[in-house]
Amino acid sequence: MPNVDKINYKVTDELAVMRQRVAELEQSEISYQQRQAALEEQLTELKRKLPVEEENTHTQQVVEYDIEFHREQGTSTAFNLPTDAAVTLHQLQQEIAQRQQVEISLRESEERLRLALEVSQMGLWDWNILTNKVIWSENYAVLFGVLPGSFDGPYEAFNKCVHPEDRQSVMQAIGQALGQKTDYNDEFRIVRLDQSVHWISAKGKFIYDYQGQAVRMIGVCMETTVCKQAEESTRKLTSQVQEQANILNAILTASVDHIYIFNRTGCYQYVSRDGATLLGLKPQDIVGKTLQEVDFPADFVEQVENQRQAVMKTGHPIKDECKYITADGLHYYEYILTPLRNYNQTIDGVITVCRDITEHKRAEKILRESEARFRRLFESNIIGVAFWDVDGLIIDANDAFLQVAGYTRDEFATLGGINWRELTPVEYKHLDDRALLEMETSGVSRIYEKEYIHRNGKRVPIVLGMALLNDSKDNGVAFVLDITDRKLVEKECSYLLQRERTARQQAEIANKIKDEFLAVLSHELRTPLNPILGWSKMLRTRKFDQKTTNHALETIERNAKLQTQLIEDLLDVSRILQGKLNLNICPVNLVMVVEAALETVKLAAQAKSIQIQTIFDPTLGQVMGDPNRLQQVVWNLVANAVKFTPTGGRVEIRLLEAGKQAQIQVSDTGKGISPDFLPYVFDYFRQADGTMIRTFGGLGLGLAIVRKVVDMHGGNVQAESPGEGLGATFTVELPLLVRSEQVRREENESSHCEPESSVLSETQVLVVDDEPDIRDLITFILQDYGVEVTAVASAQEALQALSESIPDVLVSDIGMPKTDGYMLMREVRSRSPEQGGLIPAIALTAYAGEMNQQQALAAGFQMHISKPVDPDVLVKAIVDLIKAT
Repeated sequence: MPNVDKINYKVTDELAVMRQRVAELEQSEISYQQRQAALEEQLTELKRKLPVEEENTHTQQVVEYDIEFHREQGTSTAFNLPTDAAVTLHQLQQEIAQRQQVEISLRESEERLRLALEVSQMGLWDWNILTNKVIWSENYAVLFGVLPGSFDGPYEAFNKCVHPEDRQSVMQAIGQALGQKTDYNDEFRIVRLDQSVHWISAKGKFIYDYQGQAVRMIGVCMETTVCKQAEESTRKLTSQVQEQANILNAILTASVDHIYIFNRTGCYQYVSRDGATLLGLKPQDIVGKTLQEVDFPADFVEQVENQRQAVMKTGHPIKDECKYITADGLHYYEYILTPLRNYNQTIDGVITVCRDITEHKRAEKILRESEARFRRLFESNIIGVAFWDVDGLIIDANDAFLQVAGYTRDEFATLGGINWRELTPVEYKHLDDRALLEMETSGVSRIYEKEYIHRNGKRVPIVLGMALLNDSKDNGVAFVLDITDRKLVEKECSYLLQRERTARQQAEIANKIKDEFLAVLSHELRTPLNPILGWSKMLRTRKFDQKTTNHALETIERNAKLQTQLIEDLLDVSRILQGKLNLNICPVNLVMVVEAALETVKLAAQAKSIQIQTIFDPTLGQVMGDPNRLQQVVWNLVANAVKFTPTGGRVEIRLLEAGKQAQIQVSDTGKGISPDFLPYVFDYFRQADGTMIRTFGGLGLGLAIVRKVVDMHGGNVQAESPGEGLGATFTVELPLLVRSEQVRREENESSHCEPESSVLSETQVLVVDDEPDIRDLITFILQDYGVEVTAVASAQEALQALSESIPDVLVSDIGMPKTDGYMLMREVRSRSPEQGGLIPAIALTAYAGEMNQQQALAAGFQMHISKPVDPDVLVKAIVDLIKAT
């Protein structure tokens, strides 16, 4: 701890100088007081001797004024006051001024010392040895972990804080420094009030009187617990490293492998003893040299050096073999080069482990020759081999053949032979007879397939070929190959071929459905645009009365909502296919869900004069589910019923309890469903009529979403229809909550909400969007609520605006050129709170997927709103953010 010692010594020296200065000032103080007392006594005596009458008050005041004046001027008074007294008074005043200046200087010096102690976290003590009183600095209590003010007192108060095991050594160190008249330097432990142990480093000096006796001891101390812990950690780490080094050295010494280590420059850093002996050298003859500097064959040097450089460059080990001529002849060696990495995984060298494989190579050669003889003798057991005679007796066979027949080697030896005619089923006898005729003619038969009857009765498919031995007419050899696996593969191939045909047919159907869906999607997305663009253009170019204008705006709004719903259905299907459709589960009153869904289709039903009848069970319990998603289910079913029911028709909605299930049933008197399409009614992108001349619109996604949402709620949905033109009934069943667990919700629940206009009044919002129309729309919406809007077209302009003033809320687009909304938000969040780093932010974007929402929140936005923006949704989001902050 050289730095700590240096600081302690410096502070101790400065403290000693200050203490010496304090002693000098104290002595000066005593002299000043003595001289002032003497002068004041002389002044009193002089005043007493002056011839002043007590009754003449005016004369007395004049005398006192004159005395005071000449005291300042250093001259004699009108009453002949001696000049030396005036001079004495003047000197007294000068000494008092000097004393005051010294006191100021002392206070400043003490303040600097106090600040230095606080910054360095040191404690200061001043021990009056004669009185055994100790004066401690203010931060000494913190350092020793005692209550402030409790450390004033005798030396024993300090001694109580010292660790019991260190008290004697502390006393000895102080006594030794006192006896030898040297500086005190010690390190010991203390025990704080919380019983925690800490290390303290203390440095001190003794102050002696004129007789050489120690009268004071001053010094500083600081905590060195962290340094002690670091020293202990270093010691343990050093010990562990040494142990590991000893273990590694023992391993290297005991290893039969030859080990070489190259450093970064390609020089040998380590060579095992056996490795050096292999090369005919000693380790000290090789270490520090490169491959080129050792007398090795040129081709060997080139091979190893290239591989070493490759390992250094790529970090991948290399395994190889080489030949090397030693004193006892040619040897084969197998070696591996592995990168040697340091503590931060940087490659510092290459370690090479080499092993003699000469004997292994020799054994491999012998084994290959033996295997060749064995193959020539009996081929291999990959194929069955059997020797037979013309009477049908198998006189010898290898294990592969016996396995096909179902016999072991011992069983075959006991039987003495097997009749191959009995192995063949009757239906294959004509094939065997033909093979025998071929052998009589040419000595060999053609290869053919048949089956053997296994000993356990099963059929084993085989490929068989036969030949006569040595032109013999009575003995021959048969080669049999079990083709069970091949037959299984052929069967599997046939099955896969059939599956492929089926899959191809399904793919063709899916492709057709896809083409139909894309055509429908194009139609459904474009259809709402026609009235939107048409009415927008007419409103802009013509002047209409209020009724026509309201009709046009209602048409634009209705078609915009229709297009938004189509996009939401596509996003929901995308979430379903990715498994990211989430539910917010809570107890749900289905009556309220159904009634809310009916509100959204009421106008469509009224437009077609369709009567909607509802039958609700008032005692129906609650279900656990997501009320919004369940409302989406009911809305889809009722909207479909209204869409496919002709004008003047009827739709009936039943909500009742069936067993332990809540049942929602939607029936209509509409178009109905054909029996052929009924099994596919809940499939994605399927419509009974997907042609260009279809009567009803839509993407065919609503019922697919219904089925998925119902499944996620643990329920089921079914569709029934007597046929086309006879209406349809959709039934949803959801598990009811147990009565004792149901949550009774208060109906007609109301809460006082502050109007948005009052909340948003004088609110400042920064809008960032590269589209001018979007900026104008949002600005118009917000200004209508009294919001002060600053609209900019890029992230750079937004950052500039934030530098000038901090708004209450930031509303930003995501897809912008050069710097998108994510990058803008990350830059904003990197700023300090004073620079707008904590500003509430809303992502307003056409990227409306689940992943986009997660990216927006991860970038630092608090909310994610998809375009086209609903003014009410945007205003409510801004109000919620303002209230939250």
